[in-house]
Amino acid sequence: MLAIHEYREILADVALREHGLPFDDGYEVRDSDSHRTSKNTTINATVRNPQSKMCGILATSREIEDLQEVIEFLKRRGPDATNHLQYRGISFVHTLLSMTGKLTIQPFIDGENDLVAFFNGEIYNYLDFGDYESDGQCILPLYREHGDAFVPMLDGEFALALFDFASDKMIVSTDIFSTKPLWMAIEGGDFALGSYESSILRLGFENPIQIEANTTIIFSISELKELERRPLWTFDLNQHKTDFDDWDAAFENAIRKRTRGFISRLQDELDEREWTRPIVKKLGLERNDSIAELTIPKEKEVEI
Repeated sequence: MLAIHEYREILADVALREHGLPFDDGYEVRDSDSHRTSKNTTINATVRNPQSKMCGILATSREIEDLQEVIEFLKRRGPDATNHLQYRGISFVHTLLSMTGKLTIQPFIDGENDLVAFFNGEIYNYLDFGDYESDGQCILPLYREHGDAFVPMLDGEFALALFDFASDKMIVSTDIFSTKPLWMAIEGGDFALGSYESSILRLGFENPIQIEANTTIIFSISELKELERRPLWTFDLNQHKTDFDDWDAAFENAIRKRTRGFISRLQDELDEREWTRPIVKKLGLERNDSIAELTIPKEKEVEI
């Protein structure tokens, strides 16, 4: 049997030994870290250098006999690290591209409350929920505080899955526009979900389906029955606007939240191009030369 703190130590050791990379899995250390996972818990983690722009996820109740064959294409989405964890009879595979904060290997685990979660994508507003060092670290705390209602609170591009073993509940969700793909299959008492259809097919499932955009689905883990399906956002398709002011403000906000993590590099690029200077002025991305930093204005209010 493997303790949660031992799981974290293994991944940290791999990250530091192979590439000198900092590691944080987002698991908050508590006095109850002596809680141990199931007897079938195993871990296999490798860390590589960043090359790509995506992550990949895969979870299944079926045995993975040849991991490299199953994730042949999935691992190209995340070259920084590949982590395979078996927890309570389910295999969780995450291929990482580290984009926001420290290199953060998934899945995220709360052993005290028997929760596991992972996701692919980027959550832009994660700092609104706390002083997190990586965006995915906000998922489990938000679920603990808000329950199923946490997903619409996330502003970003994501495909996620959260397993609440204590409540026998599995939550899977796409973002509003399904920017990040999410496939799923339930056959013969087993399930698989993941970023790529190819991984699910190689596990022996015959008819994977792609989860629709703007969709959160709640299943029972034990019976694999759909309990509820809901949208993240309900759109009013009627035209109420007579100008483009709110559209302009929304566009500016979209740029701000997507550049929060690399604003200095963006400024350097913009400085080299004369035609971009009006954009810099419009967005208020003005350099404070005395401290060599940027002043980033707050997001504008947009009436929807």
